[in-house]
Amino acid sequence: EIALRLRRQSVDLGLTLQDGAAPSAQKMSTLGLSDLTTSQIARIADNLILSIKGSNGVQRAIDTWATAELPEATSDEAKEVVLFMKRVLLALASKIVKWLKMVRIGLTVRIAVALLLTYEDFLTDVLVTMEYKNTNREDYFLISIYIVAIAISFHCLVSILNSTKKPFKTRVRRFFFSLFMLTPIVDAYNIWVGKEHDFEEQFTPEESLVMSRVIELVFESLPESVLQSYIMLNSKPDEISGIMVFSIFASLAAAAFIMADSTVSYERNGMDSYLGPYVHPVWGFIPSSTKDQVGLYLGMFSFLFGYLGMNIMCLTTLTMHAPSALTIPTIYFVEFFMFLLIQYRRGQFYYFGAPVGKDKDTFAKSVSAIVNTGYFLLCSFLPWGTMRHPSVLGGKFFGAWIMYTIVKSSSISLFGLLVLAEGDQKVASIAFGSSLVLCFLGIVFTLYFSHGPHSHTWYTNRFETRCWDSNLKFSDEQVSHRTHDEAAANALIKLHSSYHEKQNLTSWVTSIDFDTSPIFLQSTSLPHTITGKSEDVPHSFLFKRLRLIAEWFEDNELTELVDTTVTELEMKLEARIKAEEAETVERQISKAHSALRQR
Repeated sequence: EIALRLRRQSVDLGLTLQDGAAPSAQKMSTLGLSDLTTSQIARIADNLILSIKGSNGVQRAIDTWATAELPEATSDEAKEVVLFMKRVLLALASKIVKWLKMVRIGLTVRIAVALLLTYEDFLTDVLVTMEYKNTNREDYFLISIYIVAIAISFHCLVSILNSTKKPFKTRVRRFFFSLFMLTPIVDAYNIWVGKEHDFEEQFTPEESLVMSRVIELVFESLPESVLQSYIMLNSKPDEISGIMVFSIFASLAAAAFIMADSTVSYERNGMDSYLGPYVHPVWGFIPSSTKDQVGLYLGMFSFLFGYLGMNIMCLTTLTMHAPSALTIPTIYFVEFFMFLLIQYRRGQFYYFGAPVGKDKDTFAKSVSAIVNTGYFLLCSFLPWGTMRHPSVLGGKFFGAWIMYTIVKSSSISLFGLLVLAEGDQKVASIAFGSSLVLCFLGIVFTLYFSHGPHSHTWYTNRFETRCWDSNLKFSDEQVSHRTHDEAAANALIKLHSSYHEKQNLTSWVTSIDFDTSPIFLQSTSLPHTITGKSEDVPHSFLFKRLRLIAEWFEDNELTELVDTTVTELEMKLEARIKAEEAETVERQISKAHSALRQR
């Protein structure tokens, strides 16, 4: 019941269901239809509504719900009735899906707050830019104009890339939306009404919204905050207007909310994949109580507000007083080297999505290095977002890195205020003190309101992060929504070889039964429940992956076992395909003979 309530809250906050159907109270086919109570019928109806609200496509939602809930038809007449019900429900869902999407109250609030903070930030930046012009600060005025122009240019570029297949009028209209900074409103509206992916567009509505937020964050909010902080530290108190101070706070608030909202959504997605907060040793720090969820949001928002403020003050201080232009790049290069070294020492250097067949070559290492660069930047500026990634953070490393960054930023900022700065720094001192207090209050609130059994994962290391994902995906259908064979095959396809354990691989390979395993349900390709893709993936892909992972362990006995097993499976699969082809030919010949006899 708690898992169902959490899933309903997650859907209301805009999360898309991973499996397409809500948990069922009891499938109709397990009872006589006349024996179903009113409450059971109501639960089935609730699950239908929840499936539509949380769907990425109405057709898939109805198909999945019908498979999970409708009775299994045995006679031809019953099959026709079930098919008729599905068609009626699909037509009904297509008409009401937009309105069901729009009543997701939590999502509405999230979108409204994000838009309010975004445009408040943009408006205050425009006002501050005009102030630069009116007070003869031409250099700052031009820099601010360049920042806004770059942000608008990226919005326009994304709009052009996204609508290359659209008619000319549509492309022009969307370009002008981006030019006048209306893209966040358009993207937010598409998410709010549950717009499905238009295949004439390059990006899904979710991807468009993410890119819109990233552009706002990286190319507008943070650069303007750095510029305004630099001006504040270089100005006398009487030269610092109220709108300038408010603009800095508006930029930090917009950035902090976007980061907190994205992090909570990321965690909810992981929790939903594993059926709620009580079944997974890592995912699940979001509480089930709405009141505690609000407290968690406030905690993350406060922490990120203060954390970003301290980072910006640190960068500004280094920019103003560093002995060399290479000081800042050198500091971040040393930190990045430390980050990679720790990753390598912990056996987590390899990215879990390194290309198949490239496990040990230079290309895979290059891919991993590039991805780790992104993780390092996120770790420095968006720590909550990467905390749950199995190959990056988690445990003591996460806590130590957070504390190191806080101590580094606060020490440099404090040294700049007390020793290097000239004149009255009252405003800057208040800003620094506020950032530090918000940072630690945010940590306390986040830990206090997070779900108790999982709060330990914020600061300790009670699990082996390198293997938790593969171990769980090797488990059973209650964790992964798949059978044991499907879960194991999915883990082998999705995860890098360094994530797997020899014992798991050995025990599973020896237990595969060709005649009963769902892996070989289709002769031509792997089931979509394993690959998670709409297109067909041949069995040879899984066989190749198995051999590569066995070679990774450099164990001759395991390599021989896997090679022998895979060879046997390939032979059985080939024999079945030939038999099916022969049977198809026989049916065609028989059909042709029947047609000739009728003539």
